[in-house]
Amino acid sequence: MACVSLTSLMNTIQFEFIQSSPPVILDEDTAHMMNSLYQNLGFLLAFLEEFEKKPGNDDATIKDLEAKIRDFALSAEDGIESNLTNIYMEAEEAAAKDKDMMLCQKLRQVADDTHQFVNRVKREYYDSTVQDSPKVHTVSSELESISLSESSQQFSKPKVEGRMVEHSSFNLLTTNYTAWMNYIIFMVIMLPKNIFNWCVSKLSIWLGESPKPKVEGRMVGHSSELNTIKDQLTRPPSGKRKVISILGMSGIGKTTLARRLYEDPSVISHFGICAWTTVYQEVNLRRVLCDLLQSFSFSSTQVNTNGSTSELAQQLQKCLKCTRYLVVVDDVWETSVWDYLTRCFPESGGSRVLLTTQLKEIADYTATSGTYLHNLHFLDSNESWDLFRNNLFCKQPLPSKFETIGRNIVDKCRGLPLAIVVVAGLVSKLNNTLDDWENVEKEISCLASTDLGEQCSRILNLSYNHLPQHLKACFLYLGVFYENSEIPVKKLVRLWVAEGFVKLVNDKRLEEVGVEYLQDLISRSLVLIHRCKPNGQIKTCRMHNLLHGLCIREARKLNLLYVEDDGYDHVGACRWLSFRSPKPKNYDIIRNNYKKARSLLCLHNDDEMAMVNDPKPVSSSKIPCLVSGLGGSRDYTV
Repeated sequence: MACVSLTSLMNTIQFEFIQSSPPVILDEDTAHMMNSLYQNLGFLLAFLEEFEKKPGNDDATIKDLEAKIRDFALSAEDGIESNLTNIYMEAEEAAAKDKDMMLCQKLRQVADDTHQFVNRVKREYYDSTVQDSPKVHTVSSELESISLSESSQQFSKPKVEGRMVEHSSFNLLTTNYTAWMNYIIFMVIMLPKNIFNWCVSKLSIWLGESPKPKVEGRMVGHSSELNTIKDQLTRPPSGKRKVISILGMSGIGKTTLARRLYEDPSVISHFGICAWTTVYQEVNLRRVLCDLLQSFSFSSTQVNTNGSTSELAQQLQKCLKCTRYLVVVDDVWETSVWDYLTRCFPESGGSRVLLTTQLKEIADYTATSGTYLHNLHFLDSNESWDLFRNNLFCKQPLPSKFETIGRNIVDKCRGLPLAIVVVAGLVSKLNNTLDDWENVEKEISCLASTDLGEQCSRILNLSYNHLPQHLKACFLYLGVFYENSEIPVKKLVRLWVAEGFVKLVNDKRLEEVGVEYLQDLISRSLVLIHRCKPNGQIKTCRMHNLLHGLCIREARKLNLLYVEDDGYDHVGACRWLSFRSPKPKNYDIIRNNYKKARSLLCLHNDDEMAMVNDPKPVSSSKIPCLVSGLGGSRDYTV
């Protein structure tokens, strides 16, 4: 998408040339030109966002404009970063001077080309309502105050504090202490695992942090199933353990219902041990066993997640033996996985296993009897409206005209909770005008499908399309993580900052702005809170699998994301490379197809941590690797 390439290019220019303590110090004329270039790129970003919002602009025209801006920004950034890399890696002073001049020429060329490109965009896509919008007009006014003709003079050598830079190797780097400290901080993505885990365990004990995830708001609908299953879970012990199955399509609320039961105080007090795991379609038995064992880590039971899969299974069986337990097994897809896990669950009297699945054959296979199988129904019209209202965060009754439109919008969701909350998140960000609500109603009406799954997917796409450009980039980036994974917010925000998606706002730190971006996505129901800190701040988040699938699909369309082992082989065209193992299986292929890559992340299961998605820095002699930190980021060949 154009937003990703534009923000990346703007971040390159801002970080390398025009921030308060840049690595590259330019003379006054060149710095003026870089400011002009930055403003031109800002104009393109604002123009594109307003152009997308303008009613009447068809999708083909918008995509055409996006493609042109994206390709232009990618080409410009490749040229600048190629010259920067040559300078940083050059050890010979004479050659370094030549490369300095080549960088200067490239900067002038990019600035001139951008000025011409902006004028071409104005001619080809001119729209007075877009160009006169406050956002675009503000950027245009700033551009008028900068004369590009002044910047087209012959470049002089870059200077540091008024003198020529003559030293070799790092001839464009300043000796500024803050800049060097930032470089060091950028390299520190995470502490070593043993130190990190020790700190987390000590802080958790000291702060009294609860190990249970926190879920905001109240559940709407499925109250009869909630009460029935709660009774089945907590009724007086008799005979062997019981298996209770919850069946339903994706997005209907199976996991939400199971989570409510798992966190219910009366349920918790009834069992000696409670544990939770999510299986997923791509089964990793070792991770599943570790999840269950780590659920005991805050109880008196001592667990060790080292060892083979069979040793973990034996340890799990030993922990559950001679105690009344509740185990939740979420999202089961294969009977073979269930057969393996049930061997770890002793026949302790009064114990319960709560299972969720989308497949009826799994539910029939696992349920103890017909009375222990619950097929979730869709929400009725009143439940759907209540859920919509709750996610609008609207305490006052809606005016009658708004309610009529709102109910029409909700009816199109056909009782599917995920679709309802996502649409509510979209509507909550609109201006409170009838026109805006009616436009959403018309858009959803055009998405009608006889297939409910397809209808839901179209509604999710609609919500994505309504995101501002900067949030689109942040949303798509979530595709680098595992499906249904627990994502540490601190690391996620730092990665967003490193990619250049987060922009300075007044005197706020970038991390603060990044957290605000995340909260915006949460308020739109595109991201879910998973765990919170004792002070109420978000610790980890996750995504619904349908929304994660949307991330992957959209990122692939735009040649942004490559995920290892997902069957997508266009490595060379992608900017974000995400791997599931410490040493990628197709590493040799990647080394020779890295031309467009800007970030390489290895996200693999960490046996010692409950949060399995942890960015590991990986270096290669050829692949540009993401270097992230507190104050900014850049991509270097290391």
